[in-house]
Amino acid sequence: MNGTKLFCFAYAGGSASIFLGWKKRLSDHLEVVPVEYAGRGSRFSEPLCENIEEMLSDLVKQISIRMDGSPFALFGHSMGSLLAYELAYRLRESFGMLPTHLFASGQSPPHRKECKKMIHALPRDEFMAEVTEIGGTPPQFFEEPDLQELFLPVLRADFKIVETYRFMEKSAPLDCDITVLSGARDDGIQGDLREWEKHTRGKTAFYELDGDHFFIREQEESILNIVRNHIN
Repeated sequence: MNGTKLFCFAYAGGSASIFLGWKKRLSDHLEVVPVEYAGRGSRFSEPLCENIEEMLSDLVKQISIRMDGSPFALFGHSMGSLLAYELAYRLRESFGMLPTHLFASGQSPPHRKECKKMIHALPRDEFMAEVTEIGGTPPQFFEEPDLQELFLPVLRADFKIVETYRFMEKSAPLDCDITVLSGARDDGIQGDLREWEKHTRGKTAFYELDGDHFFIREQEESILNIVRNHIN
C-alpha cells in the first residue's frame, strides 16, 4: 500500500497552484494532491460550478480516479474547508471511503456557517469593493482589466457557493480526527471553533496562528509542521 495522500482544497477564488509547493516539502512524509476546481488552472476551459452540490459531484470524480487503496486525508482552507468537510461525508456514504484526517483551516464550524451578507450578485464595482475589503486577492487583479475579466466570474461563482451553503444534519459524525487551524486576527469566524468537535467521534485539535483570514500564506511552515505531526 502506498503512503497517505493529502487532497488539498483552495479558498474562494483560489486554485490548486497554492499547494504546489507543499508537494516537495511534504514528499518525504506523504503525497500531496492539490485538487483543481473546474474553471481555473488546468481546467480553465470547463464551466464553473454554480452550487456546492455541483462542486461536490465534480470533486468526487476528481478524487475517485486518484484512489488506489492507500489511506487519504483532506485539507481545506476557508471555502475549501467546507468542501473537504462535506466531501468526507459524500465519500463515506457513496463509496465507504473514510479519510484518516480532516484539516479545517480558516473556517467556522459548518453548522455555524451563515452568510448574512450576500455579495456574489452585487454590481461589478460593489462586488470588487467587497472583495478588496476581505483581502487575499493579488493587487494586480484590481489594476488589470484583462485579469478582472478572467477572474471575476471565478470569484462570483465561489462566493455564491459559500454564501448559499446551508448546513444539513448528518446521520452520524465522522470517525476521523479533525485538526482546526485559525488566524488570530481572522474576524470572519462565526461561533466557537471548538464546536468542530461535534462533527467527529475522533479527536479534535486546535491551533491558532498569527495572521488574518489568509494566514495560510504567512504561516506555511507552521501549517506544514502541523500536518506532519498529525499524519503518521
